[in-house]
Amino acid sequence: MTASAMRAAFDVLQDVTGSPWFDSDEKDQFLYDSMWDIINDELKVLENDKSSLERIRTLIKADTQSTNGSAILLNSVFDGSAATELDPVLVLSMHLASGIPLKFVRQADIGMFEDNTYKAATATYPSYTMISTGYQVYPSSLTTTALDIVYVMQPETVNALPVKTHYEQVAKAMAKTGYTTESQALIMMGESEGVK
Repeated sequence: MTASAMRAAFDVLQDVTGSPWFDSDEKDQFLYDSMWDIINDELKVLENDKSSLERIRTLIKADTQSTNGSAILLNSVFDGSAATELDPVLVLSMHLASGIPLKFVRQADIGMFEDNTYKAATATYPSYTMISTGYQVYPSSLTTTALDIVYVMQPETVNALPVKTHYEQVAKAMAKTGYTTESQALIMMGESEGVK
């Protein structure tokens, strides 16, 4: 479904529910908000159900990037600019180019890990943590190191999710208007498509 088809489906639901008319910017805001609802729902269950990635697979990217001289992987490398609006939503995995996986360590725990001889990161057991400008890789001796990264990117368009989620997204967007529920919107769209 194209972005304009999603807007058209939203328009049909507006007519059917008798809701006030929303302009293009307002419709897009509802569609973006509902897309984020879908993404966040899937990321919440990610730990327990890897198949949830299928619903957001169009936003999953794999890339090879290098850390800077301070062993930091800057957010800007993900989109090739200093813009932060396209920072990754979530890094799913990070490996050295040699295939060694990096372990994620929470920022609050990194001090404890680095002070513990048995838990401290090494070149054969590296780790990383999130910082405000990107990701800090440990040990810090891993400067200008190539990393293979799999991550979820922020969506750039209202129809960035796979097609099978578009009707759900339109229904969620319409429910956000407060004039119908998500399930009612799905039923109405099914009837307009000839499915009963």
